[in-house]
Amino acid sequence: MDRLSTSSKLVLTFMFLLAGWGASAGGADKETGEKPESFTFIQLCDPQGNWPNFERAVKQINTLKPKPDFVLVCGDLIKKAGSKEEFETFKRINAGFQMPSYCVAGNHDIGIGASPEKLERYRKLIGKDYYSFEHKNHTFIAVNTQLWIAEDQKEECEKHDAWFRQALRGAAKKQTPIIVFGHYPLFTREIDEEKHYYNVPPGKRVEVLALFQEFHVVAYLSGHTHGNLINKHKGTLLVTTTATSFGGKPLGFRLWTVRQSRYEHRLIPLAMPKPEPVSPGLSPTVFAACLALCEALSSKSQETLPPIESA
Repeated sequence: MDRLSTSSKLVLTFMFLLAGWGASAGGADKETGEKPESFTFIQLCDPQGNWPNFERAVKQINTLKPKPDFVLVCGDLIKKAGSKEEFETFKRINAGFQMPSYCVAGNHDIGIGASPEKLERYRKLIGKDYYSFEHKNHTFIAVNTQLWIAEDQKEECEKHDAWFRQALRGAAKKQTPIIVFGHYPLFTREIDEEKHYYNVPPGKRVEVLALFQEFHVVAYLSGHTHGNLINKHKGTLLVTTTATSFGGKPLGFRLWTVRQSRYEHRLIPLAMPKPEPVSPGLSPTVFAACLALCEALSSKSQETLPPIESA
């Protein structure tokens, strides 16, 4: 494991060359002779029921220039797993994006164990929990990381893993660069770290990283930690981005720019409203108490108050 950085800087930009695709990735297309178009997209993580912040993120992303081609929402769309009401609220706000958005499921959406009931509700209200799409000579693969963790959903996990391998093979056959996105990071600090709340179990982690290496996956994008993690493993960039909901310092989202064989990204802090002014030197609680006392005194007769002396 080659660790790059966990800096708290607001702007992080990384560029690296693709390996394994030859001219089809960063140079001219083999059939047309044309170079692939550049584009931008957003990595947004963990809205998690903080609807005012999610609305701010949608509005802020819509004003970016050039306008991003699409948004990847890396899980934890809601706070209470399986909540129909929260899913409907998420969908309403998410519909405000002026570009396509692609979502994956997180533990707050379908539970850590991906129970059949919550998984079915997610599929009914949000859509597929794993799928792929193509954009400007790139293949993006959405994975359900809860099915890399669930211990009691053997059939669902096996179906997901078989599909994932097939999706990787299909993209490799087309010779398109591959970007995978999900909710859980594979690891946080060390590739051989033990299982904890913020990572994928070691056995599955090694299996997935081997697939990334075999199929030359460019990057794996994730959320879940409410912080920023930048790692690199044998050519694959592993990028976890802070939340828009809470916990991150700062809260924000990540702008990715793809230019031929270069992949650049930088964190954009969420634009938060300025706090309302408070009386100098007083906390809001003390200020409110003083205000209440003044109102109580003013309601009394002037005769009951001591005379005001001139200076």
